[in-house]
Amino acid sequence: MEAAGFRHEALVEIDSWACKTLRLNRPEWNVWECDIATFPAHKYKDIELYWHPKLSRNVERDKLSIASLKKEGWRVLVIWECETKNIEKLERRLRQFLD
Repeated sequence: MEAAGFRHEALVEIDSWACKTLRLNRPEWNVWECDIATFPAHKYKDIELYWHPKLSRNVERDKLSIASLKKEGWRVLVIWECETKNIEKLERRLRQFLD
């Protein structure tokens, strides 16, 4: 893409190792380590043309999936990979959920 003349506004990657590699090899890139559903796309020009509707659909789909699971009697806890870095905080959250 770079060779074709495209430039990026931001790169969103959920995998922490991939982010480390990207930051090492492309220090000038704006790498966001998060799930695409939590990426603040509104901060970037023109990105909403594609991503805003897609992300909105993903958020709505997730809400419906969680509601369906709860209706069937399941308890639901969503944990994003970026939330696993602080082990103590993650452990507290898991204990609260399981208690």
